[in-house]
Amino acid sequence: MWFNRLSAKASEEDGSAMIWSLFWSAMFILIGGLAVDGGNAWRMRTMMQATADASAHAAAVALNSGRSTAMAEALRVAEINMPSRFYGNVIQESDIDIGRWNSASGEVDTSAAAPDTVRVTASRTRAKANAQRTFFLTLGFFDFWELRAQSAVQRFSPACVQDGLIAYGVVELSSNNDFEGDICVHGQGGVKMSQHNSFADGVTVGMPDLDSLQVPAGNLDRNPGLATALSEQFLEPRLVNRIGEMISELSDPNSALQPSYMAPYGKRVVSVMAKDFDAGNLDKGTIYLVTCKGNSGLSLRDSAVMEDVVIVTTCKVSFGKNMTLRNVTIATSNTSNQSFSGSAGTRIGYPDNCAEGGGAQLLTAGNVHFAAKMEFHGSQIVAAGDVMLAAQANGIQGTSVQAGGDIKVTSNSAFGLCDGDADQEFTAPYWRLVN
Repeated sequence: MWFNRLSAKASEEDGSAMIWSLFWSAMFILIGGLAVDGGNAWRMRTMMQATADASAHAAAVALNSGRSTAMAEALRVAEINMPSRFYGNVIQESDIDIGRWNSASGEVDTSAAAPDTVRVTASRTRAKANAQRTFFLTLGFFDFWELRAQSAVQRFSPACVQDGLIAYGVVELSSNNDFEGDICVHGQGGVKMSQHNSFADGVTVGMPDLDSLQVPAGNLDRNPGLATALSEQFLEPRLVNRIGEMISELSDPNSALQPSYMAPYGKRVVSVMAKDFDAGNLDKGTIYLVTCKGNSGLSLRDSAVMEDVVIVTTCKVSFGKNMTLRNVTIATSNTSNQSFSGSAGTRIGYPDNCAEGGGAQLLTAGNVHFAAKMEFHGSQIVAAGDVMLAAQANGIQGTSVQAGGDIKVTSNSAFGLCDGDADQEFTAPYWRLVN
């Protein structure tokens, strides 16, 4: 009898449905918890990435002021984005690396004397006592997410800035122009050209959208090498935004903006009227402040050789025939259509086959118009307006042109004739994410 009772109890199924339902309820909670807690972790990870990006960028911008300032700036921005009272110390000093970026290894050399990169690692971990807590997954004995996000921002100088033509507007090329070496042609508003322009290997023709390229009948083959040279990129001529500030600072002999070739001199300041200014009789190491009467301009006489001087003026400036500028900066606040104009044979910069030094820097709040047969060697031109280089502007070697308007190059010019860049006396910072 007792055996029959035991067999009956063993065959009973009362309560099995409850156990089964409890099992599935637990599974649904865990699956739902994974969705909720996983989504929350993803949201937090995204916030941490944005914080790391912002902190690294702010620190990279502050690099010119030194490592300690850059470090403090990274921590300040991190605290603004993710306050420690809510999230713990997501970013602390040990999470910030300042040094030079090694593109081959993908690492930051923190021992480098001249840093160009800041890498920031944001984290929420148990070691920091700020790991991201879970809610539903706690039931599955998964109490925390450990989250990390990293960002590295590098300060750099684009190749286009060092040797090329960059316009906020359109770069327009007529016909029969030759581009050699690593020179760059970039128009934020696009590039327009006629036919029979040639582009050697290494040349870049860039714009933000290749649809803004204008060529005859849409045929790239009429400009040899163009198809290979094309690049879709965003690049602003940032020196244009600083023209007013730069012109003002160049009047000050103690300004850090003074060109390097002025360093050996006492940097004497001389004020002079345009009618009394003699381009062929200047004292080296002098800053000349030149004033014009009315609409008169500053004419630099033919065949003059100017060297190791800075000229700051309100006048429109015209360059005489066959004159040479070597280690010269001329800055004008004049806004006319020809605030800089040049005659045939004018030589901007010294023809030294792209050796360091010897260039010239021309800054203007207006437009630039250079006549035929001008030469440019290792020089910078920065104009708030348009820049026009007329036909047969040969001898263009290592020249950087930045324009707030358009750049127009007429026929039969040659660019990039030697292996070298323009003298970078004036620079504007650029930054990029490298990690």
